Amino acid sequence: MDETDDLFQPRVSNLEYRTGLIDFNFVRNFASLIELLSPYQTELELVRLGRESDGGYVVAQLPIKDLKFQAITLGVGDEITADQTLLSQGYTIFAVDGTVDNPLQEDIKFHFHKSNIGYKVNSYPTEITYEKLLHQNDLDASVDLLMIDIEGSEYQLLSKELEKISKARQIVVEFHGLELLGDNDFLESVIRIFIRMNETHQVVHIHGNNSGSGISFAGTEWPSIIEVTFLQKKYCKKIRNYGPFPGKLDYPNSSNRPDIDLNPFFSEVPTYLILSRRISKLWEI
Repeated sequence: MDETDDLFQPRVSNLEYRTGLIDFNFVRNFASLIELLSPYQTELELVRLGRESDGGYVVAQLPIKDLKFQAITLGVGDEITADQTLLSQGYTIFAVDGTVDNPLQEDIKFHFHKSNIGYKVNSYPTEITYEKLLHQNDLDASVDLLMIDIEGSEYQLLSKELEKISKARQIVVEFHGLELLGDNDFLESVIRIFIRMNETHQVVHIHGNNSGSGISFAGTEWPSIIEVTFLQKKYCKKIRNYGPFPGKLDYPNSSNRPDIDLNPFFSEVPTYLILSRRISKLWEI
């Protein structure tokens, strides 16, 4: 087990963690995180895959001439409407989830692996690496779409296998455990992942999942779960998308709660900066 395993795995399981005293380092690092996650405009149309609730995702509609009609789903769960939408569009899907049985056994274009993404030699259920998944299915890493929803293991996956993952034209990730950002070690490690992702891809959509909790400060709340769509830079414009957040393609994950307002972080005048400026002035004193 390397230092990445030590950092991510125990901490993302601790859902009771809260940041204590908000200090200068946290504010500085959090501002860097917001910059890395700020959405940009794309020349492509954004569409929704799946239902208008939890399990639906917003992606860019890639040009037909660029499509291989291949997608990978890491973490299937019980909600498969996004996969069903892709299958109806002619995609072949390679799916991984050790917690459920194949939900689409009769569809020959849905290739299911009852495994979890992981790096233990001996485990139950079986663990498989992303690279091994590609090799077993004779797949080139440049798939059209990679969807990742693996309940906190996404950080370990991205830190270990981003070189292969970044070949995908589009990557949708549900990031969990973000109330842990109050731990600067965790926050700095997440920032390093996003810096690497931004070398090849740009964020084109972000949505707060209202099923979790969050970090409250300066009259705002940062969600513990976010859904982020990364698109290869060749399809993106160098123009920020200032929202609104949520947008017209977004819906609450949990219907009995209001959707999460991310405008304080990603609008043209983000109000979270008020706190940053106050702490910066105190630090200078």
